[in-house]
Amino acid sequence: MKNSFKTTILTILTLVLTTSASFSTVLNADYLKQEIQKGVIKEVKTITDGDVSVMVLKLPFDSIEVPDGKIKIISNTNLKNFNPYTVVKINVLVNNRIEKTFGVTAEITIQDKAWVVNDFVAKGSTITPNNVILEKTEISSIINKVVKKDFTPYGYLARKNFKQGDILDSRYIESAPDVMKNTLVSIIFKTDKITITADAISLDNGKIGDFVKVRSSKYKKDYIGKVVDSNTVLVRIWKWKTDLGKF
Repeated sequence: MKNSFKTTILTILTLVLTTSASFSTVLNADYLKQEIQKGVIKEVKTITDGDVSVMVLKLPFDSIEVPDGKIKIISNTNLKNFNPYTVVKINVLVNNRIEKTFGVTAEITIQDKAWVVNDFVAKGSTITPNNVILEKTEISSIINKVVKKDFTPYGYLARKNFKQGDILDSRYIESAPDVMKNTLVSIIFKTDKITITADAISLDNGKIGDFVKVRSSKYKKDYIGKVVDSNTVLVRIWKWKTDLGKF
């Protein structure tokens, strides 16, 4: 009787253990890497339409065990502060419930068309079709700052020196000013009663609305005026005979 009871208990325990084992799934490293790669590529594709490749450098384990059910691998990549070498947060869901969370190091490579310098561009000089070219290149390191293919930089000014092979960085180019330093401009002297126009040399760069210094060789004097149009500066004067002399 006792032997029969023991046999029954052992049988029940065996069935319980076997049943428990049948309700779990083992996810190996190869499967996890493939799913993580697909997830990260999908994320990065939201900020570029270029070619994206991902290499998962290391997993914290060779495999993981999760309950049976509908499995989903969710990656969370920091796209705002993008870095081609980054730690990606991974959530493993079973039936929409998080079962495992871990981080993996990944290397992300992005190839897309961008503006590349093909001749030296000095700081302050103009970007032209002669010194930049649109070509496919790796932009992983400056994805959020690169001057992309849908933007034409011709006529913009370089805010730093660019050497051959550099990718144009949007932080270091700016639209050309309406008045450029050391160029001839038209200055309009204006009082309540008179308006006089003369030529002068701008001593500053400036856009419409900016105040710049101009030098008049005719009146041998520097003035501060407001940029009101391309190569045009308005100078307000209050005592024209003192400031300009008698016309």
